Parts: sequence; C-alpha cells; structure tokens
Amino acid sequence: MMKGYLWVLLLTMTSMECVAGLSEAAKAYNVKDYQTAFKEFLPLATNGHASAQFNLGVMYYNGKGVAQDYSQAVMWYRKAAAQGHASAQFNLGFMYDNGKGVAQDYSQAVGWYRKAAAQGDADAQSKLGIMHRYGQGVPQNHSQAADWFRKAAAQGDADAQGVLGNMYYNGEGVAQNYSQAVLWYRKAADQGNADAQFLLGAMYYNGEGVAQDYSETVHWSRKAANQGHASAQNALGFMYDNGKGVAQDYSQAVGWYRKAAAQGNADAQGALGFMYDKGRGVAQDYSQAVGWYRKAGTQGHSRSLNNLGVFYEFGQLSAKNLVLAHIFYNLAAVNGNEKSVENRDQVTQQLTSAQLSEAQKIASQWVKGQALPTITKTYPSSSKKGK
Repeated sequence: MMKGYLWVLLLTMTSMECVAGLSEAAKAYNVKDYQTAFKEFLPLATNGHASAQFNLGVMYYNGKGVAQDYSQAVMWYRKAAAQGHASAQFNLGFMYDNGKGVAQDYSQAVGWYRKAAAQGDADAQSKLGIMHRYGQGVPQNHSQAADWFRKAAAQGDADAQGVLGNMYYNGEGVAQNYSQAVLWYRKAADQGNADAQFLLGAMYYNGEGVAQDYSETVHWSRKAANQGHASAQNALGFMYDNGKGVAQDYSQAVGWYRKAAAQGNADAQGALGFMYDKGRGVAQDYSQAVGWYRKAGTQGHSRSLNNLGVFYEFGQLSAKNLVLAHIFYNLAAVNGNEKSVENRDQVTQQLTSAQLSEAQKIASQWVKGQALPTITKTYPSSSKKGK
C-alpha cells in the first residue's frame, strides 16, 4: 500500500519561514484545500525540503490539487528518497514494484525497499518479505522472507503477522509450528486483521496449536465475517448449520451462507443450494437450489455438480435427462467427488452408446469458469441413486 501524506515529518524544519509555509500547507491539506496545499509545498520542495518533496509526490500520485501524474510522483519521490526520506524510499519502491510512472522493475523496487527497511520502515520490511517469498527482484528464499516478515511483525504490522502465522502453519521458511502460527495469527487478529481472525478460528476448530474450542471458532469467525470476509461468513454459516459452538439455527446458517455466496464463495453457494434443496431455514425451492448449485458448479464445486446430476437423473425440477445427469456426475468425479463415480457408473448402464458419447464429449469440453452445459433433449431414467 502506498504511503500517504505525512504532516508529522514536516515538523523537523529549522527555518521559521519554512515552518510557516509547511504549516499553511498542512492546514490547507487537512481541510481538503489541495490546490492551496500544493502551492505551499511547491516552493519548499523546489528548495530541497524532503518532506515537501514527498508530499508533492503523494499529491501527484493521488491527483489532489494537481492532475494525477505518476511520472511526476516518481520524480518527487526520487528527490526525497535521495535525501534519505524513508517513506519516499518506500513509495519509490512501490512505483517500481507496480510499474507506475516507471517501467516495472522488481530489482529497483527491492533496492528502494531495502533503503527504507534499513531505517526500520515496517511496510518496506513486509514488502521485502513478499519479494523474497515469491522471487521478485531477488532469488526466491522463504527463510529470508520469514526474517523480513518477522521484522515487520515485531513492529506490529498486522499483515506481516498474519503472513508469518501462515509460514509457521505451513512450515514455509521456518520449522512448522502450530503454536507459533496461533501466536502470530492472534497478534494480527487482535488488530482486526480479518484473514487472521478467520484462520485463528480455523485453528480452534481443528485443535491445531490450541485446544479444540468451537465457541472460539464462532467468536473469531464472527469478527472476520462482520468485516465481510467471505470464507469466515461461510464458516459461521456452517457452525450454525451444524450446531457447533452455537445452538443449531438454520435461518442464521442461511443468512451467513447467503452473504458469502453473494461474494462468489463456492462452498457457500453449494451450501445455500443444499438448504433450498432440503428446505432448511428457507422454504424448499428446487429452482433456487439448482440456481445456487449451478453457481457453485461453475467454479468446480464437486458436491454441487453431483447434486445437479441427481436433479437431472430424477427429474426433480424438470424432465429427467440422463445425459445431463451423466455429464454432471462426470464433472463431479473429475473434481474429486467419490459418490458421483458410483452415480455416473450407474447412469452409464442406462445410456445408449450415442448418448454416452454425447455426454462424455460435452463433459470433456467444459472448462471451469465457463457456463455449465445445458441440453434440451430428454431421456427417461430408471436409476435410483440419490444425494
């Protein structure tokens, strides 16, 4: 994330005239009179004041008081960075990192991040962790990545704390240690980091690094869910659905599944389809069930694909269609659903060779993310395998 306007750094001036100019610029900026702020910063920046140069860079970057111009932002960041201004060094690294105002250059980004990190800039330390983790501008080195994330995390950087928790959980660059993962997740979660809150809830659910405690799962999932975290919303729906850590409440489950499903979470879409399928927390509605199964199935959600197969095999919503049933069972099997293998094989026995060839061809041509197959020709069914 790009660093923004900083007034605190402007108070390091010795010249009373400069202090006055900076004070006027700050007042104007704080009341969103950006044109006046720009006019006040400009002469100071031209005379070599690093903080004024930095703030001009920010204004050019955001298009405040002046037309947005990344190349001008880079120019002013560079001037301030050359004087050792840590935030300017970070922002210049960010511009190279993302190819804004300059050609993307990870090596240059790393160089400027290093300068800022050497001054203790936590954002730069975290960015260096990312660069080492993914081999951008430096050879990939998970151990070095963990070291940089740890430096930033020790300064309270919530994102770095969360990533460090992930690295301990997966044994990435450090020895796998669930207790350490919990420790760092908790630090980030306590600062409101939604990813960490969700993951800490998962640790309590699985009893990894902590004693299993479903009520704690609900507690942390709810915190993340209230911030709009889709996976946490789905997890909270699951807890209500199954009465884990809370009293079973299908209506609450549906509410949370719906929030996650609206964000495209395939597990939640499939679960919401199942709630409509069975009439749990909502009136039974096969049309709604199929609609949500299709949304999830488009993402390769295997249980939803299998359930679509059941609908077409038994004609629960429309006429029976064994070819479509075979297609969806086949797609579910490819995506790891074991039940669908048996279902598919049973339907196979009832298809003609032409029908089987058609079903296999359509399934083989489908790619995850595309609309699911639809055909209008119908075929009778005598299969008995359900959901």
